[in-house]
Amino acid sequence: MHWRIANEVARVDAKYPTPMSAGAFFESFDRFKYIIPQGSPMSGIGNNYQTASLSNCFVIGIEGEADSYG
Repeated sequence: MHWRIANEVARVDAKYPTPMSAGAFFESFDRFKYIIPQGSPMSGIGNNYQTASLSNCFVIGIEGEADSYG
């Protein structure tokens, strides 16, 4: 799983002036040494078999007026 994430992050990072290799990203992810992604990003980043939200939380807005019961 960490290689899949590292490869995808390196692919995007390659568009910038000083890109890191997939191996460097893997070392950061390996054993959760420096970067600790959570469930949704770990499931979705670089996964070509599903469409997933990369955010663990999201807000669904309410249309119209809402009362406050605070």
